[in-house]
Amino acid sequence: MSVKNLKTINNHIFDHYIRVGEIISEKFAPYLEVIIHDLRVPEHSIIAIFNSHITGRKIGDGTSDIGYKKLANELPDKIVNYENKSPSGSKMKSSSLTIRDEHNKIIGSMAFNFDLSPFENIQDFFITLTKKDKLNVVSIMIKRGHIKKRGSMSILSELLAITRPTLYKYIKDIELG
Repeated sequence: MSVKNLKTINNHIFDHYIRVGEIISEKFAPYLEVIIHDLRVPEHSIIAIFNSHITGRKIGDGTSDIGYKKLANELPDKIVNYENKSPSGSKMKSSSLTIRDEHNKIIGSMAFNFDLSPFENIQDFFITLTKKDKLNVVSIMIKRGHIKKRGSMSILSELLAITRPTLYKYIKDIELG
């Protein structure tokens, strides 16, 4: 295969990831930043970025330590929900997916940075709730059918700052009550 054909194929691969990144970033705007890196040029790797207000990065900026570690095969292709901080100090949950060409060579990555700062005040609010208040929240969640949704028990117990066994006890008390 010629170098020209390989560049064309790689450009199509990047175009695909850019379109996917654009859609995902629009769906979760303004909280999710999506970055597409061309790791063949790590010092100027960012070729697309959406919701850049989260980190302030821009097209032409270089990759992070994660990108260099991926290039050195020191990290898995998929890293999900690692704790991170923006340059301003805001808490983020980040994820990264390696982009490979048709020969399985690393050519880039797709990065996701989810800004948690808007949700920190909500969690602080729930921590100050009394037991009665927490029982009321659980009761509302039961009535609206949210308790039966996948993952809801973990999310609700974490949000209410109670253990899962305590949450199950609350549910039992409400159903018997």
